[in-house]
Amino acid sequence: QSEPAVVKMVDPKWQVKQGGSLREVLAMWSLENDVEMIWDSAREYSIPMNASFAESYEQSVAQTLHMFSTRSGLERPVGELFIDPSTGRKVLIVKPEGQASPRS
Repeated sequence: QSEPAVVKMVDPKWQVKQGGSLREVLAMWSLENDVEMIWDSAREYSIPMNASFAESYEQSVAQTLHMFSTRSGLERPVGELFIDPSTGRKVLIVKPEGQASPRS
């Protein structure tokens, strides 16, 4: 009789604090999830409000970036997540909306 499979339950809690650095938050989350992050912006963005997420890394990044879409008149950051075919690692590129992707 085989041993039962052990399933490691992970309940990540992603938190952002108003006024914090978007770059620092996404860099930390990316490091914890073995995702390479490329910050392709000369601008720094401050987190507009406190929030916490229990979803996946990808969903939490998307929700955090979405916080900036409700701020009218300001250039907002957007993210592109893909798998680098040469390494198999996930890569997150953060850039200002409307800026061409370096992969294009």
